[in-house]
Amino acid sequence: KAYLGKLSTGQIYLLSNLGNRDTLVISVSRPNESTLSSMWRLRHGKSQAPRFPGAAKSKQWSYPYGYERDGKLYVVYSIGKEECGLTVVPLKSLLP
Repeated sequence: KAYLGKLSTGQIYLLSNLGNRDTLVISVSRPNESTLSSMWRLRHGKSQAPRFPGAAKSKQWSYPYGYERDGKLYVVYSIGKEECGLTVVPLKSLLP
């Protein structure tokens, strides 16, 4: 699952996995443009293993969601379908 949003800077952003669920990335456009032009890794490598058995559970960063507040983008995501992770990204770091 990917998540698309628009920042107060006028940038469009996409939170998604890259290739597989070992890498969670953010892709952004330049302000007031509609083409994504830059990409950064938010999480990379295997997450910790799930503690409880279940269907389709594995080491992964998945199901991201973004929320902007006070000059920061808060990115929440699932860790192994059991826990939630949080990465805070200053908006100024996403500007070209």
